[in-house]
Amino acid sequence: MNVNWMRWTLAMQVLFFVGWAGAEEYGRVDAVEFLLEARPVDPRDFLSGLYMTLGYRFMDPEGSVPGREALVRLEFEREVTVNDETWPVWRAALKSEPSLVEDRRLTAMSGWATASVEDGRLDYGIDRYYFSEARQEELNQLRGGQFYVLVSLGRDGTLRVQDLMWEAEAGN
Repeated sequence: MNVNWMRWTLAMQVLFFVGWAGAEEYGRVDAVEFLLEARPVDPRDFLSGLYMTLGYRFMDPEGSVPGREALVRLEFEREVTVNDETWPVWRAALKSEPSLVEDRRLTAMSGWATASVEDGRLDYGIDRYYFSEARQEELNQLRGGQFYVLVSLGRDGTLRVQDLMWEAEAGN
């Protein structure tokens, strides 16, 4: 009896985590990947690990009401070539309350990102980029250029950081 109980408990735990991983991956099926211009701030915190705090041009649109959710329409602005690959760069075009947005469709050219309003600014959940110690040396060598964050936007409006990219200035 005791061994049977342990097997069922273990099986339920495995099923829970497999289901959770499946749900997370399902949310990424229709996600669109694009670049956002970023301005990195580097406050390395040894307790939290190696990360970079990122700021974006669309982080703090005016008129945000604390404690509420807001939607920001992101749309295609231009293409850039980074590391010999061409990527779309998106920009914020409009901010709105969720009740005013009827069509939240995600296309290859635009979509709505969900944010919560905290302390007078919008929080998208993409303000930190964690990196490994192996990548630390590469990032320490940067001395300028344009920084981009590769993000994915799911159909539910969730933004996720995928990678950090940059165009080095000439001579760097």
